[in-house]
Amino acid sequence: MLLEASHVTTSFGAQDVLRDASFRLTDGERVGLVGKNGIGKTTLLRILASEAPPDRGHVRRVPSTLSLGYLPRRRTTIAGAPSAIASLRSASTRRAGGKPRRSSPAWDSRRRSGTSPSRR
Repeated sequence: MLLEASHVTTSFGAQDVLRDASFRLTDGERVGLVGKNGIGKTTLLRILASEAPPDRGHVRRVPSTLSLGYLPRRRTTIAGAPSAIASLRSASTRRAGGKPRRSSPAWDSRRRSGTSPSRR
């Protein structure tokens, strides 16, 4: 066993986010965490990474020096620096030589629909 969560319960106010969650992961297992927004996925990851304590229950790592990390969902930026998305948007409106590029409505509609433009 590498990681075990036993009867983990966490609430925000009167709202239970995790209720009596228990599982065990062993060496070589891979897990995906999928679910609706607000159901407790990030909270569980923060508890497993020792970034937040559960209200009840416990998490055990074997060996105890086992390190667990995750990429938080919130974007962080360096003060004064543009975000990665802002940089990409700026680059997409310029062409070589710094001259403005005409926007492409087809690109914008694909971006909004979640698909990417086809490669040419």
